[in-house]
This record gives sequence, C-alpha cells and structure tokens, in this order.
Amino acid sequence: MVLSNLGRVMLEQNQLEAAESYFDEMVAVRESIRAQLRELPVAQQQTFLNEIAKDYQDYARLLQVRSQYSKAQQILDLLNI
Repeated sequence: MVLSNLGRVMLEQNQLEAAESYFDEMVAVRESIRAQLRELPVAQQQTFLNEIAKDYQDYARLLQVRSQYSKAQQILDLLNI
C-alpha cells in the first residue's frame, strides 16, 4: 500500500517516472505475495485481486498516459486468475 500511495503522490506532482517506478515495485511485491496464495481456493485469490485492483488500474492508466499500451495491458491482465 505504501508503494502505491507514493506512486500517487508522484503522479500528483507530475513526476511520472518516479510514479512509474513506485508502481512497478508495488506490482513486484504484490505478485510475489500472490504467488504464495495460488494454493488457496479461487474465492480467496479473488478477494486478494479485488483488494489490489484499483492500484493496478491506476498504474495501467499512468502507463497509457506514457504511451506504454502493451505494458498497461500486461498489468491489467494480472488481475485475472
């Protein structure tokens, strides 16, 4: 959560590179956690995805603003089980 909040602060200050860096680190941390949750029932995995969806969507919007459409789609695809 801290990394996504830092990313949003950087966005508000129009520091897009820094924002992208924080969001990128956030995804790495959350995907590491998610890998450990793969043994849980799908419903519990979905709960985790619901919790992180807004942060991933915000990151994807930033990437789209920076014309990184392919990477934005990859981030959104991570929201699928």
